[in-house]
Parts: sequence; C-alpha cells; structure tokens
Amino acid sequence: MELKPFKSAAGERPLLLFQDHSWKGLLQGAAFFGVIALAAFGPFSGRMNYGLALIPALMAGSFFFLGIRRSLFIERPWILMKTKDTLLVNPAFSGGHGPHLPPDTLILLRDQDIHSLCYTCEVFQVAHRFGATRHHFISLDIRLHHPPPEEIRQRIEEGQKAFRTTGKEGPFPLRLPGSRILRINWAWITPPEKEAEKQLGIYYPVAQRRKVIYPALELLDGDLKRFYMAQLWKMGMTREAAFLNNRFFRLAEDDLALLQQQLDGDDSRES
Repeated sequence: MELKPFKSAAGERPLLLFQDHSWKGLLQGAAFFGVIALAAFGPFSGRMNYGLALIPALMAGSFFFLGIRRSLFIERPWILMKTKDTLLVNPAFSGGHGPHLPPDTLILLRDQDIHSLCYTCEVFQVAHRFGATRHHFISLDIRLHHPPPEEIRQRIEEGQKAFRTTGKEGPFPLRLPGSRILRINWAWITPPEKEAEKQLGIYYPVAQRRKVIYPALELLDGDLKRFYMAQLWKMGMTREAAFLNNRFFRLAEDDLALLQQQLDGDDSRES
C-alpha cells in the first residue's frame, strides 16, 4: 500500500478499468431540454411564444455539444484499475467536474492489502429550500487489513480540497470514513455498480451489500444537528452543510471556516 507516480500505470495491463461516464448526464440534459423545446411546436403548444423555445433549444444544443466533445475528443479519466496483483486508485479523479488535469500520483493497493469489498448505500434526508430531500449514494468500500499510511491520507485530502473548488455538490469521489476503509463514490462510473460488483468479485471477496440510513433531521436536537452538519461537510455536501448552518446555527463566516478546517483535519473512525 503506497503512492506511485501516475506514469507507472502506463505499462500496466488492466484486467478491469472503471472510468468516468459523466458525459452521459450531459446527453440526458440535452434530451430533457430538447423535449421542452419541441413541445413549443407541438399540437398542444397553443399560443406559446415560439421565441421562448429558443432558450431550451440553445441549452439542449450546448449540453449535446459538451457531451459529444467529452465522450469522443477528451480522454476519459479512470478511478480504479485492476491489474494482475494490484488495485490502482486515482486520487485525482473528479467525476468529470473541474479542469481535466493529468494526475501526478496513484494509490497502489496490493491484493494482500485488501480484506474484502462491500457496496454501501448511504441515505441522507437533509433540509432543503423546497422541503425535505432524500439522497441515496452508492459507494464501493475497499476494506483493508491495515490503516493506510499518512501520505495516502494526505493525498486523498488534497484531492478532496481540489474537488470542493469545482463547485460540485455531492460526496467526494474518494473518502476515508474509517481507519481501514477506502470509500469510492460510484456515481457516473462505468460499468455501473452491479456489473462492477460481479467483475471485482472474480478477484476479491465481496461482502453483502449494506445500507447506512441517517435519521430524519427533524428528530435531532441541537447537538445532533451540529454533528449532522459536520458529517455532511466531511462527506462533501458543502451547500447542504452551509444551508443547515444558516438555518440552525448562524455561525459567522470565520467561525464556520474554523469549524470546517477542524472537520477536514478530523480523522473519523468507522469499524
């Protein structure tokens, strides 16, 4: 278990490769706005101003162009690669968000470092401006025999800070929720989790899937709400954590920044 230069993966023969496919989301967005634009010219459009249809039409065209460009002309980054006797993890993976920068290092996990794999579903119900919103996040837990060294922890934290700057809302692509757990958020990764589970199960023990359900926010008292906000921030749900602060705590910007800094540096442990 160690950090290696990213270029060292160039000579590896991947048995399995798990890549970003967020470009499909752009095409889905293009289809959505395209339907709205077409509806303006349909038999039920009535007296709708056809000029208004230009707005969703332009958005559909923009999403379509970006999706095609990303899928055909930009090399898709990968987050996980299985080689003969190792599992390589790309800590610079950003799920297609932010500038595509060539990563400098990768995390090398030897097969003997890995105890088992387990898919985990985290369920949050968080306060939202338009009511209660429930989030379901699927992640792959890589359970290790030993805690990762400090250099790997620091590299993951660097990747998380870079992910925050992209403005993306959602779980970090890579987290350390426990002393011996490496968690990969499986959103917009191909193949999808069920197929990936079968493929990885050829090489590693796969534990039964589990679900972690966080309690409804209205059932919590002040201290637990603060803990809830801390969990959201550490998970990467930046805007939701900020909304909870504005609604319940009203921490000043400096105090919130100090709390966030403490949370980022806090090593949580999960058995």
